[in-house]
Amino acid sequence: MVNNTTIVRILRQLDSRYNKRSRNPRDPLYFSKLALIELCGWIEVTMDGVILDCAKKHLSDTGNLKYVGEQIIRRTNSFTYEDHFRTMLMRVVGLVKVEKLEELLDQQKWETMKSSLKWLKEKRDQQAHTYITDVTTTIDAPSVIGSHFETVYKGLKDVEMCVRRLDI
Repeated sequence: MVNNTTIVRILRQLDSRYNKRSRNPRDPLYFSKLALIELCGWIEVTMDGVILDCAKKHLSDTGNLKYVGEQIIRRTNSFTYEDHFRTMLMRVVGLVKVEKLEELLDQQKWETMKSSLKWLKEKRDQQAHTYITDVTTTIDAPSVIGSHFETVYKGLKDVEMCVRRLDI
């Protein structure tokens, strides 16, 4: 489920447009903000996919699958590890299994992913609750935003692999 093809293409396109000269001095800001929003959206969808794949693999009751979709995934509206992803994991596989999962994870990938998720959430929250008023606004370039993508991608791939290895 953790697929990076589309988001890599989108981030590259936005970085390319960010770096082109434009008559409108706000254009780079728009491309930066869009890169941030797109990446954060990809992270949320990917986390939801990991949870749903796990549920589909281990649950046979359609009511339970519906519960996972409606009460766990749909009601989780962000993407930090501790407050959002880990909570969804606990609700689907249990705290004991999450603890075992976290022991299986590559600790460096996991810590780096959590740090990037925190950074991205802070940046996204700043941008999601404002609008671009003038060219003095500062938003990190798509290349900076994209640099966090790689650590999140590797971390989510590791989580996905470890979830599949869990003996549930």
